[in-house]
Amino acid sequence: ATINTINAYLVSPGLTKSTVVVKKNGTSINTITFAANATANSQTGLSLAITSSDYLTVDITQSSSASDLYINFIYQG
Repeated sequence: ATINTINAYLVSPGLTKSTVVVKKNGTSINTITFAANATANSQTGLSLAITSSDYLTVDITQSSSASDLYINFIYQG
């Protein structure tokens, strides 16, 4: 399968920039950055290959007061 879109949302935005790293099997494959006071980030046109044995993790690497992160991975295949 191929991830072609990542939609990320915060219920409560941070006062400063917030950054999230998506990892496949422990290796960084994508970085999502929310501007200060932003609650949504949509990344389209991606081509991130995944297989049934791969696993995805999400690391919050920078945040101020942001909370309640949720992410939708849209894939084909």
